[in-house]
Amino acid sequence: MKKIFILFLISGLLFSSCLKKEVAQKDDSPKELTIWNLFDDTATFEWQIQSFSSLYPWTKINYKKFSEIDFYENLLLDQLAEWKWPDIFVIKNTDLEKWKWKLEPLFIWWTAKPMNVQIYNETFLPVVWENLINEWKIYWMTPYVDTLALYYNKWYFDDNFASWKPAQTWNKLTKQVEQLTRQDNSIEKFKLSWIAMWRSDNISRSADILYLLMMQYWTEFFNDKIWKAIFADIQWNQNISGQSQKPWEKALTLYTSFWKSLFKNYSWNKEITSKFSEKSEIYPFISWKTAMIFWYSYLYKDLENLISQYRSKWDETISKKDIWIVETPQVSSFEETWRRDALVSYFPFVVSKNTQNPKLAWDFLVYLSWKESSLDYFEKTNKPSSRLDLIEDQKLEKIYWAFARSASYWKSFPDHVTDSKKYDEIFNNAINQINNNKAKPWTAISDSQRKIQCLIDKHWKWDIYTKCL
Repeated sequence: MKKIFILFLISGLLFSSCLKKEVAQKDDSPKELTIWNLFDDTATFEWQIQSFSSLYPWTKINYKKFSEIDFYENLLLDQLAEWKWPDIFVIKNTDLEKWKWKLEPLFIWWTAKPMNVQIYNETFLPVVWENLINEWKIYWMTPYVDTLALYYNKWYFDDNFASWKPAQTWNKLTKQVEQLTRQDNSIEKFKLSWIAMWRSDNISRSADILYLLMMQYWTEFFNDKIWKAIFADIQWNQNISGQSQKPWEKALTLYTSFWKSLFKNYSWNKEITSKFSEKSEIYPFISWKTAMIFWYSYLYKDLENLISQYRSKWDETISKKDIWIVETPQVSSFEETWRRDALVSYFPFVVSKNTQNPKLAWDFLVYLSWKESSLDYFEKTNKPSSRLDLIEDQKLEKIYWAFARSASYWKSFPDHVTDSKKYDEIFNNAINQINNNKAKPWTAISDSQRKIQCLIDKHWKWDIYTKCL
């Protein structure tokens, strides 16, 4: 992969020298671009910033990293009130409707390197242009797309199954959970929990797992015009049952079966994280207490750091070589339905409506989408590329292959929402209500639909006074 990157780097430098002549003819008065991003250090984009600055020597780029999503979004909203937004920032891939009126879309004649809808569709994976193009306008760019995958402790599978990895369908995976979960009389009630599923108070991605299951059961979240929530309604789905049904009910029945003690595949509870200061499934996983967890690609490096950090504190901590990753299980095999679904979540770059330099900002974002820029980004982060011509090579990666392999069936769910953060809060609250026996599943899901419909109505009516949560 590194040899390939060197070749791309050389070709990129040759192309840059040609492009530099064209750029030099443009306005060369001193300019600044301020970029806000989540999670990635300045060093991640060091090569791109330096290369771009060589093309635009009159441009100063100020890059700022944020680590907390809530703090970042609140600061963005505060800056909006004072008309002091950064020129370029990131938003959640599903949140275009929330931010659309504050963004500057790309006009095809703006950038030195051509970019239009056709080029965009030919360059990026389907989920990218489905998310990032609206009304034939390009609103954002992203060097990566991340997807939910299944992390597992390979040692347990080597020791207990002829197959060295988790089953590919939920039905078969449930059988594995039944076979290997071990209950005992400890505070946690488990000697070994085979999978972390269901709770929202100690599972970080609980809402995402529910979205994944609802998507896999063919749930329609909105009507065609995206102004009415319908996920709790009876829906016709010939592909699953051939009759009217409630897809959410099938998803929820499967999800809750891992939490209810009466089920054979019961494998998770509130107490299992009780001895850890942070209530997260990550800690039982690295301390041999849980065999499988769902997470995104960036977790792998975090796990490496946590293992080093906690090895001296705990008697037993898994090794890096024990951690393997596979694609998320499916409801049915591909041979049965010719369909797979993997949930994506990522933060693409957008250009602020308030920027004084929209053409320059878009030039930088198009520059980030170049093949050599995207490859450099992958070399530093291991996040799956958004480009069609890079994803095949990434399928050969020893650790991260599962993320790239699911690229052909990545999907956002729900898509084009009015506020993904509040949607997550609503569904996590529904999970808590069911966990604590404060609501039946039907009541919790119906109430969630009502609250989300309220958010939709607020958005389209510009109603700032009605409270929905």
